[in-house]
Amino acid sequence: ASLHVRSAVLEVMWESIVAQLILAIRENDKKRISELLEDLNTLIYPVEGVDNKDGENVLASLLASAVGFSSGTVLQLAQLTSNLLTQQKLSLSPRTLGKLLQLLSSWLPRAHPPTELLYATAALVQAGAVYSDPQVVAVQLSEGGSLLRMVEGKQYPVEVQRAALHLLATLCGRLELPQPLLLSLLELLLQHLLAPPRLDLLLHAKLLLSLLRAMHAVLLRLNAPPNHRLLPSLLASLKANMALGLPGQLRHAAAPIQPPLNVQPCPQPGSPRSPSVAGPHHRKRNRSRNREKGKGGVVLTGVAAHGPSFPPSFSCSSSDSELSDSEGVSVRLRSTNIKLRHEALSCLALIFKSVDRHTAFSFWLSFLPDGPRPPNSLPSLLTCLLKDPSPKCRGGAVSVLCAMLEGSKPYLAAADDCPLPSQPFTPYSSTLGAVLKELHRCLLLALAAEPHHTTLTQTIKCLSLLVTNTPYSQLSEGYITRVTSSLFPYTSNKDLDVQVACLTCYGAVVSLQPCLKEVQRWLGLRSCPWIMEHCLALLRSPCEPVQRSTQG
Repeated sequence: ASLHVRSAVLEVMWESIVAQLILAIRENDKKRISELLEDLNTLIYPVEGVDNKDGENVLASLLASAVGFSSGTVLQLAQLTSNLLTQQKLSLSPRTLGKLLQLLSSWLPRAHPPTELLYATAALVQAGAVYSDPQVVAVQLSEGGSLLRMVEGKQYPVEVQRAALHLLATLCGRLELPQPLLLSLLELLLQHLLAPPRLDLLLHAKLLLSLLRAMHAVLLRLNAPPNHRLLPSLLASLKANMALGLPGQLRHAAAPIQPPLNVQPCPQPGSPRSPSVAGPHHRKRNRSRNREKGKGGVVLTGVAAHGPSFPPSFSCSSSDSELSDSEGVSVRLRSTNIKLRHEALSCLALIFKSVDRHTAFSFWLSFLPDGPRPPNSLPSLLTCLLKDPSPKCRGGAVSVLCAMLEGSKPYLAAADDCPLPSQPFTPYSSTLGAVLKELHRCLLLALAAEPHHTTLTQTIKCLSLLVTNTPYSQLSEGYITRVTSSLFPYTSNKDLDVQVACLTCYGAVVSLQPCLKEVQRWLGLRSCPWIMEHCLALLRSPCEPVQRSTQG
């Protein structure tokens, strides 16, 4: 009842203020117009009963009398435009959108501060406003342009820089910008990502989030992947941010990643290791490292066998007024860091999808460990997969892994995990085998611990890609047995997407060439293996999957 009363009061206030505003516009009372715009902006949007026609009439009337508006009044008009488009969700006519865009763009270089103008311009572009001169945006973003200076942020406060980055991301998403301009913008954003922090933690995290969102929009528009000059620093900056704020992870500087030079695909995947497959010889691994030993490739013992325990995904249900200052800052910092990590992982997935497979594989060892890491070590993608409390971030880590695994079979064909005699270095093929072992171990841990169906489905699909690209004939037995037994409980999951992902992964296992003894044992010696019975039961009654008393 109280909500209904409040909605009714807001509607009455809107109608009263708008009536007075129309009268002030007719009388050309600029001071009164400014006061009434301030009153409209103090309302809590959305206001029930305000439709597209009401918003159109108000804004059209204000545009008709915009000549002679002061800078403050234009900023108030910009704020009202943002409220009506983003909060009230109104749809305006192309003519009104175009006139508003032209007015606000003309004021952008001379308004102080231009924060509201930037957000309003972004809202207009997102709503479909079209620049009368397509070159205006390119000029503003070129060297010396007003918008580019705001993006650089040297002469502006951080809130203006964040608003300019928001507008930049919107422009890249809606307009076709020249490729050379996009590349120069990517370099500029990278410089800011690599710059040392100059603000408190919360403001710096918000700035990083704005930078990553703008970078994501630029990467989406690039016709070609980032060049080899930018790629090491770009990947390093994203790696430094993909685990920012995770419990137990310390902030570290982003040093450029240098990939190995002579990584080549094996000419005959599945054949014994070829001499042409070269790579760096790493230092001899410490024998005291606590790594699993045994015949099986993924032996899980102790606490690790039960998998990580993901806390509930973060959500802030308390208003800032209900929290102390320190609690409020802490909650907002956690929320911002989650968004920041997800954006960094999204950018990584875009890059690994766009670069050629040789380049993608050359960076594997920079993102994937060859064994369990000690506490406080530099984070890897598997750190994000196992330790991030946000299901979106865990799903983002899985997306990056999928992009890295896609098409990696020729490069992984040289991997093996056979025990080697004592020697002063570790062969590259053994390092690849150790990476594959750790990938299997961590994906199965994540599978056992994942409570969210969407992320669970992504994890199983990633496991399918791993099965497809791993040369099991050159690895120790035990991998396939662990994969199939871990998947079995999910074949009867109530979520159909999870069931489909499981069957897809089983299909990848059955399709392995050459056929492994593990696969033959798993299928069984009967003429109709249990997996066929399960599929037939699903075809007969999709809602009642077959149940088995023992695992296959």
